Amino acid sequence: MDDLVCILALSASLVSFVCTIIFGTINYKDCFHKKFNFLQMFPYEMGDRPQMKITNYFRLVLALFVVSPAVLQIRLLSSVAILSHFLTMIFGTLTVISLASLFLIPMQNAKVHITFFSFSYVLNILTYAFFAYFLKMTPIYIKGNEIYFWLSIVMIVIQVGLLFFPQLYKWYLLEEREENGETTLQRPKVMYLALIEWLSVGFYWIYLLLLIFARTF
Repeated sequence: MDDLVCILALSASLVSFVCTIIFGTINYKDCFHKKFNFLQMFPYEMGDRPQMKITNYFRLVLALFVVSPAVLQIRLLSSVAILSHFLTMIFGTLTVISLASLFLIPMQNAKVHITFFSFSYVLNILTYAFFAYFLKMTPIYIKGNEIYFWLSIVMIVIQVGLLFFPQLYKWYLLEEREENGETTLQRPKVMYLALIEWLSVGFYWIYLLLLIFARTF
């Protein structure tokens, strides 16, 4: 029964995330008549305009993406009453909730958006830290799952390293470009804060995959 719940939760996580991206890109293209650029655009821009037609479906599958990884982690980590399991489960669930907020809070509320981004980023790092801790400290996992421990450490180093990227703190600067003899201000080819928000979602998926492999194989 537990295996069935895990399979359903994982399937729901994958399907809901893919549908979130599909609905979001359709929303954006239908509204602005151009493709969504993941290097320049923030997650919230997939559904922040009133005229976007499928925003309700976008938010519905986004909600499912929050719930299904939470269920998956509870099933995988709640079977053993160990503090490291509990902390990994709690921080992993809080991380996906905070990541979902990046799809909902527009940059018009810049302080709120950046606060939630910072919160989600720290939670992502802490989730990896507690995951690595439970892999190292739980005797049954020490030998077979050492590779997942070191991969978790690598992911922590990468995420911390990105915080020292200078362009991250200049994300709001626009570039001057000449168009038809006029100078306009446009986003740079890479909007680093937006890129790191998308990378944060990717880091969370890597954590989920490491968790599944560590608890299954």
